[in-house]
Parts: sequence; structure tokens; C-alpha cells
Amino acid sequence: MHPRNKNSQDSLDEILERRKKSKKWKRFLSKKILVPIGIAIVAPFVFGYFLGDSNDKVSESEVEIYEVTKTNLETIVSSSGNVVAEDGVSVSFSTTNEQITAVYVKEGDMVSAGDKLATIDTTDLNLDLKSAQNSLNTAYANLQETLDGATETEIAIQQKSLDSAKANFEKTLEDNEFSIQQAEIKLANLQKDLDSITSGSAETDSTLEAIEQAYENALLKVDSVLIDIKNSLDAADEILDDENDYSLQLGSLNSALLRSTENAFKTLKSNYKNLLNDYVLVSATSGKLEVVAKIDAAIDLTSELANAFDSLYDVFENTSASAALTESEIASFQSSASSYQSKMSTDEQSLISSKQTINSQVLSKSEKIDSLEDDIEDAKINLAEAKKSAARSEASAQNSLDVAELNYLKLTEPATTVELATLRAQINSAQINVTKIKNQIAEATLTAPIDGEIVELNGQVGDLIIQDQNETFATILNKDTFFIEVSIEEVEVNQIKKGQRVIATFDAIENTEVNGEVSFVSLMSTTSGGIVTYSVRITLKDWGEVPIREGMTAYVDFVVGEARDVLAIPVSAVVSRDEKSFVSMDDGSSREIETGFNDGSLVEIKSGLVEGEKIIA
Repeated sequence: MHPRNKNSQDSLDEILERRKKSKKWKRFLSKKILVPIGIAIVAPFVFGYFLGDSNDKVSESEVEIYEVTKTNLETIVSSSGNVVAEDGVSVSFSTTNEQITAVYVKEGDMVSAGDKLATIDTTDLNLDLKSAQNSLNTAYANLQETLDGATETEIAIQQKSLDSAKANFEKTLEDNEFSIQQAEIKLANLQKDLDSITSGSAETDSTLEAIEQAYENALLKVDSVLIDIKNSLDAADEILDDENDYSLQLGSLNSALLRSTENAFKTLKSNYKNLLNDYVLVSATSGKLEVVAKIDAAIDLTSELANAFDSLYDVFENTSASAALTESEIASFQSSASSYQSKMSTDEQSLISSKQTINSQVLSKSEKIDSLEDDIEDAKINLAEAKKSAARSEASAQNSLDVAELNYLKLTEPATTVELATLRAQINSAQINVTKIKNQIAEATLTAPIDGEIVELNGQVGDLIIQDQNETFATILNKDTFFIEVSIEEVEVNQIKKGQRVIATFDAIENTEVNGEVSFVSLMSTTSGGIVTYSVRITLKDWGEVPIREGMTAYVDFVVGEARDVLAIPVSAVVSRDEKSFVSMDDGSSREIETGFNDGSLVEIKSGLVEGEKIIA
């Protein structure tokens, strides 16, 4: 790449050859302005050599005569590069695993910024937004409720729960103390009986009176236990009543357990009625087998009731707290269930003890000893179980009381800074989630970010956007922002200035020139193969319907110097002598002239010639 100027000393042939190589031959010839007006004539004539003696003869030569005319002169630096789209984007969906429901464009369509390109299904996103909005509303409500504080009604309800928890705790302690005392007394009596028999102080044979008394005492115990059974069944009915405002919440985490527990109590209630009907006439004077059968039926019923109350305790363990059924109320119900379970277990053991007393009256000494030893072991186990049950029920009651006290304090004391900060953080988190989903819904419709043409489209209605294969959906190019980028060698780059005129042609578009202007000259160099170059950008102007495409090869001429509408003659016609310039006129005379700009082929005439005069080259 070389500029064509006076200092280059290039011949006209070399200049023309370079123009051919840069594919500008046709344009170059169209700019050539030398107009021969005569033909080459061979004639001897005499004119002053360098204004010398008129007697000197000029050798015969072949000359051309040219007419002085006006034209435009240019100095050109040539290069080549490629068309680049400054404003071009590739767009794709940000959401994956959704189906494309609509495509609004096709390849080749012109779009404006904001135009819809395609849409994906938003059914799931809309459901997510509704859920997120509900969570946000709940977070706001929780904060407002905390700021407002508790109402008098809410405080009264919580006070009632606290009082109930205290009363239940005290009753649990009393019941447990009684159960343990009974078990201890039972163990002590059995041990006393065993000691009495083994020491020989007891009668070896039971008297009829002692046996009758044992049967009578056993029946009295059965009657007492039946009252406890009825009370426990009534309590279970009240707790499991479908009319309770918490009935739908009960056993929410394990509905199967709730149903089995309800069925168990229904069966036990029926068994209780059957026991009353079957043994209503049984007394101490009845047959001994009938008395024992009634005792056994009562034992079975108390045992099954103890298990049922265990299940009821677990039902509340699988119940979520709510406004209808608070945590303290759940704990209170668990404590009651535990208390009734303990009561039934105590009654069961009492009945077993009564039966054992009957048996002990009719056994032989050795049998009594064996039986008492077994009974003592059972009594020890029962005592341990009573203590274990007491510890469990006391812990449950204490927990219920602690929860009730904590809830009361929370309700009556103002919220702490940390609690308020936590509630506000929950609002912020919920708001972020809502905003995120709204953005996803907005992004579900893909829009054009710029004006331009759809040059590539990947996708159609029904396609699924897969995360691992989320390729570009559409590519948009703005032809109005096309520019040519070329590399200029360091020896020529200082001739290139921002704003200079440029003429561009294209390999793929014949007989077409497009004007442009230098918009950028890089200060940073690039070195390749030892050659230092600088990036230059040319903005295209007024290219209208010319089918320029991104990536096309372009050849450009930078107009680094020019003189427009000036008189010009061939450089070869000018003769220099004594730092002055002369030309030979067609009449053989010599004339001094003042020259100006030259493009390496033609030179500007500032004075000494006028348009229309003829010279000899």
C-alpha cells in the first residue's frame, strides 16, 4: 500500500499497475483527465532549450499535445478489510424447560427494538407468582400483627391456656404421686405376705371367710374401675368430637393414625357397654368363675384403654399448631392423654392385684410362695413403669406449661428489634421472590433489543427450551451500523485522519462504489509477521439499496490529499530549472508556471496557464 504523490517518484505505469492490483482500474481510468487533442506528430522544430540560445536545435522526437483543463486531483492510500456490524445481537430465552407457544417473526423480517420475537408457556410461572404473592401478603400481615400487638381477647385466651397448663401440671404431679404410692404399697404388701408365709406365722390353709372377702373386694374394685373407664371414655369423646373447631386440624400430619385411634375408642365404648350388660347381676355370692370372668373383662378393657390413650397422645404429636389449636393447647391435650393412660394402667394393675389376692387365698403354701414371688417381680416392674410413666407425663406437662408461659410472654411483651428485623427480612425475601418471578414472566416473551433484520432463527412452536442446549434463538443485525475495518501499516497510518473521505468497493458487488468516512484510527498497534499495523474504521454513507452484508471483503481508497476543480497537466510535462518550473507550449515557446498539489500523475497549475491552452508533454 503506497500513497501516490510527488515524493514517491513512481512512474505512471507503476501507478496504473498498482491500481489494477487493487481492483480499481476501471474507476482510476474514469478519473484520468488528460485529454489529448492532437495526434503524435513527428516534426523537426526548434525551441529554446531551457530558454537557451535560439540557434540550438532540438532533436526530432515524438510528442503529444494536451489541452489544459480543470479536474479533481486526489492522493490515495489503498487497503482492504471486512464489513462489520457494530450493532448486532444474539438473543435467547433465560428460562428453560418450557415450551415455545408462539413465534412472531421469520428469517429476513425487519424488526424494531421492542418487537416481540417469540413466547414460551407461562402457566407454571403464573402459579408460582400467585404463591409468591400470597407469601408476601402473609409476611406483611405478620409484621403488621406484631406491630399492632395482642388484643384483650387474645391475651384473655392465652391467660386461660396458661392457667389450664398450670392446673394440668399440678394434677399430673398428684396423679403420678398417687400411682407410685399405690405401686409401692402393692409391692410392700406382697413382700409382707411372702415374709409371713415363709416365717410360718400365716395360716397354711385359707379360710372360707378370707376367700369370700377377697371376691367381694375384687368386685368392689371392678365397680370403681368401671367408673374410671366411663370417665375416660367420656373424656376421649369430648376430645375427638367432630364439632370441635380444631377437628379438621387434629392429626393433620398422620390422618391414618387419627382414624385408627377413633375406631379404637368406638370399639372400647362398645366393649364397655357389653361388660355392663354381661355382668350386671354378678356379685360376691355368684359363681366364682363368673366373678373372675368379670375381673378379667375389666382388666382387658383397662389395658386396651391405656393403649388407646397412648395412641391419642401420638395423634396430638402429629398435629400442626394453628389458630384453632395452639401449641400450648396441644401440649395440654397430650398431658391429659398421658394422665388417662396412667390412670388406666394403675386400674389394670389394681384389678390384677385383686385377682392375685383371690388366687392367693386358694393356693397351697408352696404355690402361694411361688405366686407371691412372681407377683413381687411383677410389682417391681409395675413400680418402675409407674415411675417411668410419671416422668414422661410430668415432662409433658412441664413442657406444656413452659410453652404456655412463653406464648403468654410473647403475646404481652412488645416485639424485640431482632424479631422485627426478622419479619422485615421475610418481607424482603418474599418481595425478591415475587420480583424474580415477574421478571421471568416478562422474559418469557422474547423481544428485539435493537432495530434490524432477523438473519438467523432457531426454534418453532412446540419446541422445548432445554437447559443444556439453550442455543441462540435469534440473531439480529442492524445494517445501518455497518462499518469497514481495515489494517493500515505504520508507514502510512499518519496519513489517515478521522473525517477523511473514503471510497469503498466490494468483491461480491460489481461496479459499485460506496462513499465513507474515517470514524476511528486506533492508537494501539498489532504486530504480525514483523509488520506493524493499526486498526482503522470507516463509516459507510448513503449506500441505500446496495446489498452489503456483514463479513464481506471490502477494498478502500483513503483520500489523504486532494485539490478540486483545478487546472492540471501531466507531471511529465513540467521541467524544473533554477528552482522554477516551465512547460513547453504547442507553438514551441517555453513558459514559467507555478505548480501546486500533484497526485503523482497530474500536477495542479496555480498560475502561468489558462484553461484551453495547449502544451507539449
